[in-house]
Amino acid sequence: ADLLTDTPEICAWLAALLPTLPSPATIGTYTYLDGELNVRISVACDAICARLAVPGGPATALAFVQTPSQAFVVPGEAIGASDAAYTASRLRYLGYPKNSRTAVPTASGEPRFVHDGFVTVQGPNYALAKAVNLWRAVLARSRDGLLVSSNVAPACRTASMQQGNKNARLVAAALAGMGNFSPMLVFDAATVSAVMAALLVHDVRNPDAPSAPASPLTHPWDLFSCQSFHGGSFRVAVKPQALGRLFGISGFLWPSDPRPVLVSAGARARTSNGGVMA
Repeated sequence: ADLLTDTPEICAWLAALLPTLPSPATIGTYTYLDGELNVRISVACDAICARLAVPGGPATALAFVQTPSQAFVVPGEAIGASDAAYTASRLRYLGYPKNSRTAVPTASGEPRFVHDGFVTVQGPNYALAKAVNLWRAVLARSRDGLLVSSNVAPACRTASMQQGNKNARLVAAALAGMGNFSPMLVFDAATVSAVMAALLVHDVRNPDAPSAPASPLTHPWDLFSCQSFHGGSFRVAVKPQALGRLFGISGFLWPSDPRPVLVSAGARARTSNGGVMA
């Protein structure tokens, strides 16, 4: 079946199948296509989720994997780490913009910080497709009271990013260069898959996980950041969009170690060159 052309039929099949399963069903949306097809398939998946994942419906939970290349509400600790990194970075003397942003005032008086992770090279179709997922996740958990697992995954070396698209060579170089800008890290797809699978199991099985609607969140968008595996993008010194060319240049000239090394003191991840260019 084709999600783009057989959306109603797939939805009807799932509506008949899910009630017969021995355990509550979780619908996972893990799709990607190039260009505007990415938006179309995200909308198709969203239509299925909107039909099946409703209070009293056949699906009791939704699952997504998010990208750091979106706007997210992030904790103050991440902003503090980013500010400290920017103060220590030589790139600030060259006019590169800082990654952290001024707090957004709220009615409660609690400051909220928004991370701008959008990257132009990924294009508007990618951004819109992922925004559809974000909005469905917020509605399902905060409005409909459903369990929603929606964790941010870091940049990783996937086939769709490194081959088969017009920007593949540039993207591959950027991935090779990210590790030169601490604390940014890029992982193999198999590593990210294992971590995200573990987070999904945690979200579905742990009643105290942020995915559970009974778990209190100070803001609906905290769902995406409170256990985010963002690969350093929330805490890096310079805005990711501004680092794009440096990622690519350094990736061509000085590719970072593709295998992050765990440091025993504090179990912090680093690359072999320690991010010396940041």
